Amino acid sequence: MHSLKPSSLLLLLGASLSAASVVPPRGGKNGGCSAIDFLLSATADNNVYTNAPDPNNVDEILQFLTDAFTTGTAISGTTPVTGHYTIHAVYCKPAKKGYGFGDQYNWHAYFNAQGYATLAIDRLGHGLSSRPDPLTVVQGAMHVEVIHQLITSVKTNSASNALDKGYSDIVYVGHSFGSQIGSQVLHLHPSDITAAILTGYSTF
Repeated sequence: MHSLKPSSLLLLLGASLSAASVVPPRGGKNGGCSAIDFLLSATADNNVYTNAPDPNNVDEILQFLTDAFTTGTAISGTTPVTGHYTIHAVYCKPAKKGYGFGDQYNWHAYFNAQGYATLAIDRLGHGLSSRPDPLTVVQGAMHVEVIHQLITSVKTNSASNALDKGYSDIVYVGHSFGSQIGSQVLHLHPSDITAAILTGYSTF
């Protein structure tokens, strides 16, 4: 069994469907959090939809979504999509001191106090990250590839690593859609992630 080092990086990918961005946590005595941006290139085999809706027609978009959840969307194959994207994140370094009551429900503060660095990201198409075409680019395959490229940059400490250091151990923490992305990263790139915590997720 692999033992995690306290110097591991916990990467959080949530489920939010809103455009809200992750922000440095408020309160507590941490002060070691900062907003950063990763500049990444990624290529994925995205689906080509047979009856794509007009992006300016609300009725067509709603019908497309309704069909997707009931009968499924008509897909005529895949096509490679390549792009350069900015992925916004909040990076918190491990704390040297304990925390007060104000951090009781602050996941950054809890793990930082245990010696772990944390990285919460805005997924592609959300918050302050790049917002390319939501139908042709922001698909599951591209989400997976962007996360793979981000993890690779951190583990190899390449020029695209926006952190102050590289990390050899990555703990992926996902919720809902973030868990789906994490499971695909584990399937396609099993050496990327040392351990995973997937919540709000089932086989249904």
